[in-house]
Amino acid sequence: MYVDDASDAIIFLLKNYSSNDVINIGTGDKITIKKLSQDIAMTVGYNDELVFDNTKPDGARCKVKDVLKLNSLGCSRTTKLEAGLKNIYTWFKGNIN
Repeated sequence: MYVDDASDAIIFLLKNYSSNDVINIGTGDKITIKKLSQDIAMTVGYNDELVFDNTKPDGARCKVKDVLKLNSLGCSRTTKLEAGLKNIYTWFKGNIN
């Protein structure tokens, strides 16, 4: 989830949600670590092979937050993954010393 969307969701909930129930903040999108790695590689212009060691899995293959409660309140992310990756990479290149 892009940081601007996360902070918008937190501010939205502070203003509009008074329950003590847990509420997830996220995109609700399912993406594998492999796909995320490929998207990052494409964003930064990495053209070499990505190697995954399937003999040493670590954690879940996919992690998805249930954001139905958040969405039902009228709050959802606005930044797609590709745009968020591009934004953060552009920022990083401009701010690295």
